[in-house]
This record gives sequence, structure tokens and C-alpha cells, in this order.
Amino acid sequence: MPRSYHASMKKQLDQQLFLQLTDILSGNLEFVSTIRSSGYQNVELLNQIITTHATAIGFTSLSNNAPPIQYVVSRLGSLDRTILSEASSVLLTLFQATTTLAHSEHHRRHNVAVRMGLLSNPLELPVIRLSRLPNEYPPRNHFVFENTTDPIPFPPRLRDPTCGYCTNFHRLDVSQLVYTLHSNQSALFVDADTGEKIAVVIRSFAQSYFSVIQEWAVNLIRNSINRRSRCQRNNPGDMARVGVSDGARNARQFGWVLNLIDKFKKAFDFNDHEQNISSLFGIFYALLRSQIPWLAEEYENAMSSINLPRLDQTQLEQFTIPFANTPPITFQGYPLAPPEGYIAIDFCKEIHKDTHWYKCPWGSYWNILRTQLQGKVGLESGASFFISDYGLRIVNASNTFVAWDISLWHGTGWYDTWLSHCGIATLLSRATEKSWKDYQAKVMQGELKNGDLLWYPENEASS
Repeated sequence: MPRSYHASMKKQLDQQLFLQLTDILSGNLEFVSTIRSSGYQNVELLNQIITTHATAIGFTSLSNNAPPIQYVVSRLGSLDRTILSEASSVLLTLFQATTTLAHSEHHRRHNVAVRMGLLSNPLELPVIRLSRLPNEYPPRNHFVFENTTDPIPFPPRLRDPTCGYCTNFHRLDVSQLVYTLHSNQSALFVDADTGEKIAVVIRSFAQSYFSVIQEWAVNLIRNSINRRSRCQRNNPGDMARVGVSDGARNARQFGWVLNLIDKFKKAFDFNDHEQNISSLFGIFYALLRSQIPWLAEEYENAMSSINLPRLDQTQLEQFTIPFANTPPITFQGYPLAPPEGYIAIDFCKEIHKDTHWYKCPWGSYWNILRTQLQGKVGLESGASFFISDYGLRIVNASNTFVAWDISLWHGTGWYDTWLSHCGIATLLSRATEKSWKDYQAKVMQGELKNGDLLWYPENEASS
């Protein structure tokens, strides 16, 4: 027989097997429900189902096309609908609706990303050059009291004798400051002599949709703080660690924080809550990467080469922005935040300095809420951020981003009456670097499996 006849018969058999496959897929409840609930996002599961059934009926065309779900969607859509069975026709309708929705969601996601600042060009900020002071101001190891009239407050209560504790106060003398950055000003600060970056401040960090993010984020932070043991327990306000920890003070070991209060350790919403925390930090880091790429590069250089885990305990590799009256928007393909995170409410810290990851001295915080019952949210309410090596005061405000070299003397001023702050921060500390290296050594020695980050004792409570 002519070769063309055999080719035609093979083509017909291939089409028959393909239509048989689509009939089978239309009746597979897991396949259909997965597409209806999450579209084509769960690619691995959809491809596995398709491949399993294709192998069972001897359909081999998949081997030349990848991924299988893309092949099935594309080929089914190219066929004349009149030759389709009722089952395959229903599957085609599902594919078409899902593809249309995916395109619509793509445009919506892109629009939100542009308006928020996730896709903006790097910011061009005013550059302010400061010279290092011979003696830091405000002075080290003091709480800074910005109020010029009220009496110095009582020292904070000693809650934990094993944590650091400061009782020194210093009333601020504005004349000794070198520079005050007001609440409506953004800037990049550099050393006047060396040209090295000192700090960067960005106002209106989330450019649009901030009101949506703010309400959700503040509620999430308050909820999460109430679930966890605090760190820095002798300081005013509340701070808790999220993501990874270097473990208990008496047994430093790298792993996911185990600071949940007992009644929340098996909470029904544990995974959802941790994913929301990961999303909040994911939004934070995506904004940072877009607007300050040089800073993101500093973090990435520290993390990527050693495969340091991200702040993503649920391992979904995504973050979601919630909306009150419309469906949430999920972003994938963005590197997530550094794993060492902190959430804080009304937290105040004396002038101090920190040790950091080798060649990554940057801490970054996002002050999400600054409010006061009488609307006094400016200088008069205190809680400014100070970098004492340069006599610099940064007035805090809602939706303000600050990154700074944590090896410099720095701190947050004392809160005046009725003022409240709520925010998040990330950094890579020297303690985390050391515990990560110890963890890797244990993996190499076979004491731990790579990725096992829940192995240390549950008495972890870092301060």
C-alpha cells in the first residue's frame, strides 16, 4: 500500500486515541475539580493525570510535546467541534472558560503590580551626604526621649532577666543633630568621605492599594503577635520573630521559629496564617526589589549562592494580595523575602548596633501604621528612627520604608502619649549565618536531612 495511506491511518488512530483521552479526562473528577478550583496552576498534578491515562491507552504523542496540559488544551481547541463527543465538548468548554479567566487575571495582576510599584523603575532619590561624627549622637545605650517638656519616663519593666535590659534615658538636644528627614521626604544617605551608603528612606512605599494592604497587614500582625512568644522582652512594645530562627539562647540551632503559644501550635488555620505572613513579607520584598534593586542584590548575593531558604514555611513560593470585595491576586515567580523576619507593635529600642551576615549589613523595615488618637503623628509624638554615627533622625510615618546599615549605632525613639506603630522588618544577622553553617555541616555529616528545619527543641525563645 502507498506510504500516504499508512500515514493517513496512523493520523486517524492518533486522533481517535486523543479523543479517547479527552473523554477520559472529562470524567476524571480530580482533573476537572483541580482546573475549576485553580486553573492551570497545579501543573504537576494535571500533567501526571494526563500522562497516566495517555500511557494506559497507548497514546504516545505526548512524548514529543511538553507540558502535557498545554498540549491537550491546544490540540483540543484546534479540532472541529462537530467531531467531539459530548464529554470532550464539555471539557473544551471548561478549557476555554479557564483560559479566558487566566487571561483576565493576568491583566488584572499586571495592572495591580504596576500601580502598587512592583514593576516600577528604580527610584531616583535625593542624595544626602553626611560625615561621621567623632562621638555618636544620640549617645549609645540610651533610650532617646524626644519630648522637650514632660518628665523622663520610668524605665521599662524587667520581664526577663536573661535578656538585655536598658534603663538609661537621654532627652534629645535637637541642636546636636546633624540632619532631620521629615515625614514627607525620601532620600539616600551616603558617607561624605567614603561614598558608602548609610541608609535609604522611601515614603509611599506601596504606591497604590495601600489602604487595602494596611488594614489586612495590621490585623495580621496583631493576630500573629498574640500567637507567639515575644523576643526583646525587656523593651517597650511587642516584637516577635517569624520565618527562621537561630534557636534557643542555650542551644543555637537553625530552623523555623517554634515560638507559637501552646494553644496555637495546632490551630486549624496554621498553614493559612503562615502563608499570610509569608505573603506580607513577599509584598514587602517585591516592592524592595523593584524600587531599590541594588539593595535586593545585596540580599540575593548572600542568599542565592548557598540556597538559603526564604520566608516561606508553607513552601508555596508565592504571595497573595487580599482585596475586600474582589478575589485576591496571587503572584508567583518572585523571589520571596529573606528568611529572618520580625513583626512589631509599638516597639522601642535604645541606641545599639547589631552584627550581620558577612558582606550583607542591611536591615530593612516597613512602617505600615503610625497613628495617634489626636492625629499628632509628626515630630511631636516621638518614635523617630536614629542613626547616631551620623547624627541622623528619620521621622517615621505610615507606609514608610527604611533600610540601614545595622552595624551603625541606631535605635527607635521613645513613644509619646497615644502614639502607635505597627510594622515588619527583615535582616540577615551574624547569629543566623553561623547557625545556618552549623546546620549545613550537620546535613553533610548525615545527622540531618536537607530541608529538615523543625528538628530543634521546642523551648526556642530568642531574645
